[in-house]
Amino acid sequence: MSRRAIPLASLGPGALRQVSAFLTAERVQSEMRAAPKQRPEEQFHIGVANHLEIVLPVDAWFCHVPNGGKRSKAEAARLKAMGTKAGTPDIEIVYQGRSYWIELKSASGSLSKAQKDCHADLRRAGAPVATARTLEEVETALRGWGIPLRGSVQGVAA
Repeated sequence: MSRRAIPLASLGPGALRQVSAFLTAERVQSEMRAAPKQRPEEQFHIGVANHLEIVLPVDAWFCHVPNGGKRSKAEAARLKAMGTKAGTPDIEIVYQGRSYWIELKSASGSLSKAQKDCHADLRRAGAPVATARTLEEVETALRGWGIPLRGSVQGVAA
């Protein structure tokens, strides 16, 4: 099978986004091979971020909330003073003016008390919150909230 170069300028915005996500995924996979000490949950986060880049509607926005990890007591105190909230879910998605939250867990991971409390606070404020252990569970939450997807884990448009 021969491959020919296609000028990026000839691609539409959706195709450009998919190419960008693919190249990002390739780079991340290369980095993960070079740094095998990453935690399984961290690898899952990277996979979810790459997947969301491809499947979310173009008018949706998402980010990872980097609350986890090791910090000095001084850094933790500084972040808390700036408004960092313990237990905040890992992923925030904004679609049509509303925030949606997803906590990502490894297959054996469980929610901490701070996470359970924060999720309850978010729900009380009217924000949907889900916990997901697989890409399929992420997609199920998004569809359940009425967020249309441009694809799925199986690669078939939803």
